[in-house]
Amino acid sequence: MANRRMLSKIISISEKINSISDFAKLLFTWMIPHSDDFGRMDGTPKKVKALVMPLSKHPIKKFEIALGEMASSGVIYWYTTYNNEVYLQIFNFEDHQTGLDRRTKSKFPDLPSEEEKFFPSENFLEVLRNSSLTKPNLTKLNLTKPNRFSACSNNFSEIVDKWNKAMQGTGIPIIYDLSETREKKLRARLSEPKFEESFDELIKKIKSSEFLLGKTGGWKASFDWVIENDTNYLKVLEGKYSSNALTFSPPPTYKPPEPEGNIPTPEEAKKFIEEIKLKQKELNSCA
Repeated sequence: MANRRMLSKIISISEKINSISDFAKLLFTWMIPHSDDFGRMDGTPKKVKALVMPLSKHPIKKFEIALGEMASSGVIYWYTTYNNEVYLQIFNFEDHQTGLDRRTKSKFPDLPSEEEKFFPSENFLEVLRNSSLTKPNLTKLNLTKPNRFSACSNNFSEIVDKWNKAMQGTGIPIIYDLSETREKKLRARLSEPKFEESFDELIKKIKSSEFLLGKTGGWKASFDWVIENDTNYLKVLEGKYSSNALTFSPPPTYKPPEPEGNIPTPEEAKKFIEEIKLKQKELNSCA
């Protein structure tokens, strides 16, 4: 593993980087030289703090939130594997580093395939709970019930799974837990046939809308906004937030009115001017 890493100046104008908090930005840049030649490292908040910012006075909770921001924005991949350990990998690490042709096999496991990914899964929350967080933090995050999804209907788990897979890397928040309030609202939406049968189309329309992705302003859509009532998701399905629907046409270009009568040709205009000059000359000679 190299002692130095490249840091491109385009990082300052990256939409993904600028969508996370200042602390998350700092932590991310400090993580780069500590990652291996594949951009990987241990991924629990506790280990990240110990490795990257061992002298930091910030609590583990702040590191946990920052890593969650990075994963939600697509700056890092945050994953678990068969050994129930938590890892992270920096997105597009190879695109910004040199000398990687000499790298050796990583000691960290490869990123799971798309079929295996579910971030964050029940297992992910359980591993994170047991490896790094304190009991007060667990209570606050409702992570003391790692099997909450399995206790709900299969519909709940399927909806959450689809949302997290689709929204990873978009900047739209993913779902960490199904709180009682969120569960109640989701149950209400699932009682409406249109919601579940059109959920794939709903996700597709959200991902294709610059407004809902937060690219036209500060606000962006979230799962809680989608399930808040029986109208928000319907408006998305109806295309009211599509990029085309929100694009205002400029006013038509002003066109002056056509002059009345025939427009003289340049030759006719020149002849007319010569006649005027001639008559003016005759009048002057008579005076």
